[in-house]
Amino acid sequence: MKLVSAFVATAFAQETPEAACVQWRSVADQIRPKVPKLATIMDDAEEDVLAYMTFPKEHPAKLHSMNPSDAPRWSASFRTSRTSSLNPPGYNQFAA
Repeated sequence: MKLVSAFVATAFAQETPEAACVQWRSVADQIRPKVPKLATIMDDAEEDVLAYMTFPKEHPAKLHSMNPSDAPRWSASFRTSRTSSLNPPGYNQFAA
């Protein structure tokens, strides 16, 4: 699977959107005989996956991160201040 991942990554290394599309098609066509399901997924996803390449160069390459440490500091403090005040002291949701 690492080989396929490296192969697909070559499309992202292209300088222009047109070159990336050509490379994406080439990769999909080359893996089609061995992994037809993946090639079909690549066919369907090409436009969406490579859409970022049409953005102006001034835009950041990394649009967002799933890493919580990259989140703005205020959001963490906002969430903790809200959740700690949802239930009054001594409240037990399991009490009958």
